[in-house]
Parts: sequence; structure tokens; C-alpha cells
Amino acid sequence: MAPTWNRLANMLDNQTCVCCRVSLASGPQQTVAALWRTVLPGNLREMVLGLSHDGGQTFRAPALVHDDRWQINACPHRGGAVGIDSSKRLYVSWYTEGANEQPRLLFTTSTDGQTFLAPQRLDTSAASIPDHPRMAVDAAGRLAVVWEDSTAVRRRVLLRYSTDGGATLSPIHSLSSAIKAYAPDIAVAPTGEFVVVWHEEQFPSMKTVVQPIRLTAQP
Repeated sequence: MAPTWNRLANMLDNQTCVCCRVSLASGPQQTVAALWRTVLPGNLREMVLGLSHDGGQTFRAPALVHDDRWQINACPHRGGAVGIDSSKRLYVSWYTEGANEQPRLLFTTSTDGQTFLAPQRLDTSAASIPDHPRMAVDAAGRLAVVWEDSTAVRRRVLLRYSTDGGATLSPIHSLSSAIKAYAPDIAVAPTGEFVVVWHEEQFPSMKTVVQPIRLTAQP
């Protein structure tokens, strides 16, 4: 059972960075996870996770995902994504600029929603901005993250995935071919495939692309 918005709002209270969208995921045995960006003293914008084991009736106190030390006196409009597999392992991806103001996407996992492994970086470029990560996780712990990679002249949709519960990550794959591709999202289909969708500008029109993805085991 999904949590009601009233209960979720009570948990978030007044500490939410309001324009960084909340991400929700449900798992086995009435597990529900909520991921959001909180505002800590000094305008630090950090990702926290609240976990419920009763279908959203009650939540644990939110846990800090990672101490990014990102200080900004504005709302970044960039949230994160959370997923849960059949063993109730949690997967989290998010955008941050850290203490050195370097745009990057990070990824981590947790078995209890309280402690998280040291994050891995998803993007690799220093000449573009990795934006709006979206993630899908299947029951076996396979996961894929898509995001919008932006420069002053081009926007691409990129993908990175894991077939071993996040222990290792694949190389980065470019999915789009247009000069401007944006707003990607991803889901797991009933067939077991991952399905990615995004928009592309092809002047004078725009089209929506839907692409199935089969994950192959990393070497």
C-alpha cells in the first residue's frame, strides 16, 4: 500500500528543498522508500531517505544518504531517484555539486536505509552537466540509470547500468542521436526488459522515442 500524501507531508515537514522532486519506491513486505533533498543549516542541500515497513503508515527518521556539503542559496530543481529489489536492498542516484561546485551524478546502495556505501560517480565528463537522473530497478537487483547530458549546444540521453546489485557499473552508453534530446525516463517492463523514453527535437517537429533495453552481464 502506498503512503498517503498527508503522512508523507508530515514526514517531510518543512525541511524539503521544494523544487527537487520527491522520489518514491515500493518493495516486498510493505516496504516503502522516500528520497528527497533536505535543507540543512547553512543552506546545505543534502539527499535523505525515509523508510517504512508498514506500507507507509509510519516512517523511520530520515537518514543522510551522503555528506555532499553542497551549499547553495537557491533550489537546484534537481532531485534523485530511489529503487528497491526483492531482497529490500535500496538503490539511490542523485545530482550534486558538492563542496567544490562540480556537477556530477552519484550512486549508492543500502541494505537497511540507514547506512549507505561510499557513492560511485555515474557521469565522467567535466565539460557537460549531467541532469535529471532517472532509475529503474528490477526484483533481481538489476538497475539502469538514464540522464540528460547537456552542453551549450547539445543535449544527449545517456545510460549506465548494473547487473550485480550495483557492485559494478557498465560503461556509459549514448542512446540518443538528435542534437537535442531531453527528459528521459525509464521503467521495467513485464517482459523483464528495461524501457527508456525521451524527447528529441527534429526541426520543425519534436518526437518521443521509446526504446527497449536488454542488460547484458558486465565482463
